[in-house]
Amino acid sequence: MAADAWTAERLFSAHFQPMYPDDLRSDRSALVAARSTDANPAKNPRFLAELDEIASVFTRMAPTVLGQDLVLDRTDASVHRLGAALDRKVRDALIEGQSLVPFVIHGAIYVGAGIVASHGGTWGVRRPLWESVVTLESRAGRGDLSPFAWFLKSLADAEIDRDGLSARYRAHVERTTARPEDLPPIVTE
Repeated sequence: MAADAWTAERLFSAHFQPMYPDDLRSDRSALVAARSTDANPAKNPRFLAELDEIASVFTRMAPTVLGQDLVLDRTDASVHRLGAALDRKVRDALIEGQSLVPFVIHGAIYVGAGIVASHGGTWGVRRPLWESVVTLESRAGRGDLSPFAWFLKSLADAEIDRDGLSARYRAHVERTTARPEDLPPIVTE
């Protein structure tokens, strides 16, 4: 891969890492620890309300940034519409216009809010807030999902033309929570 290729790691180090608190920026092990430490052990509802507001802001900002209304209503279908809209042209315009950071931060929180709203996930607040995870219980088990990491990976050159956000969402959210027994029969006897 070319040295100037946009990898998830390069997107992170060039655009996001400079915004992290000093202790997380300079100490890799501190960043790893912060990603797995609950920043809201008292379950303060203010943080959850802030995450919800960030997702709402994204629903208002996305049509202007993307040049189309994706009908962002926190459903699975809206995450797929968002994923399909994220192409190389959009990514490069976000980087050029210096709006990549707010778009990704708000978009990642939006995806997490969709998992909470549509699949009963629960927020795991992290520091900084955009690193927050969504814990999802399913027949496959329990997992902490990182919409921020998904967003960065989906914007990397290796995935930008393959709708990686939708693929991850489908694999880690929709398939794990699917209940085929609740679907109507295809053939009746």
